[in-house]
Amino acid sequence: MEFAGPQASQHRYPADLEHIPMRSSAPGCRFARAMAICNTVSLATIPRPGMRSTSRRSISRRRASSKIRSCRRGFKSWTGTPWALYAHCASEGDTLVDDDMKATFGTDTPILKVLSDWKKWWDEDLVPRAILTWQEPQMASSWMKGLHAFHYQSDYNSFAYSDPKNGEFAQYFNMNPVMPGETHGTTLVGHALHAMSNTQRSDAELEAAFNLIKSFSWRDKNGELRMHKAWATLANLQVPFPEVYDDPKVKAAILKWMYPPLANENYQWLFNGRQKAVPGKQLKAGWHQEWEVGMQQMIEDELLLRGTKTPKDVVLAMKDSWETLRSKYAP
Repeated sequence: MEFAGPQASQHRYPADLEHIPMRSSAPGCRFARAMAICNTVSLATIPRPGMRSTSRRSISRRRASSKIRSCRRGFKSWTGTPWALYAHCASEGDTLVDDDMKATFGTDTPILKVLSDWKKWWDEDLVPRAILTWQEPQMASSWMKGLHAFHYQSDYNSFAYSDPKNGEFAQYFNMNPVMPGETHGTTLVGHALHAMSNTQRSDAELEAAFNLIKSFSWRDKNGELRMHKAWATLANLQVPFPEVYDDPKVKAAILKWMYPPLANENYQWLFNGRQKAVPGKQLKAGWHQEWEVGMQQMIEDELLLRGTKTPKDVVLAMKDSWETLRSKYAP
């Protein structure tokens, strides 16, 4: 994030609206895998969803009673099923909307394949049914206990997965170099903090607030990218300043979370993947969250749990909902 100049007076926000982008985007999803469980899968091989027999044989040696090999990122949160859908669609080449926010997805685009795969895996009992009631910690715990071998996850969670205190497979944790899917790519999902206020402030108060914001989202009073270095060092969060990664301490902190035999390669995969990640354009639509809530409920309840809609039905309903909201809210 860049600021045009050092003076707060040059960046006055209206008193009734202050829009503060604290961290503009979250890194894309990757395929987390447990190397101990997947020891029959070649490291040179992409563990695609279709590799059922190899993956299942690997797990059976560790968990003979379990046929769960993959856990779809579908926990009960707006960062669960929706983010999994965006990541899976992006990896198959479906960007969902165009620059004008018109829906480009349909029954003739990869989203139909994605939802059909989800339905098939669900019906074949290849994902834990409890995922739809879990929160993210439960999904992570399932992986750390060796109950499943693969799932999508944001690439900055490596510090949790590779911590020996959190599970028996920590030393075998690895982010796959590419995503399954036709493009092997991923997507960026993002956040912005909107600080809304009608409070009248003096120039001095505005400048103090602006300096605080700069310290958190840009440079501190000493010109250091202090917060960004902390984000990268403590959690491998992606930051928009390349110089942060030139710091040996930052690189060392990230490397300690990588699968040891492939640490340096994994470090390079991390940045290669982030560079090729496509933006989630749908996130910019003012009606996005309203659409997302309905979409998530339909996928979880009607497609998976009750089976009252087919993947094609869901795609058509999602597109109709998007265009209805777009006609209501778009300028």
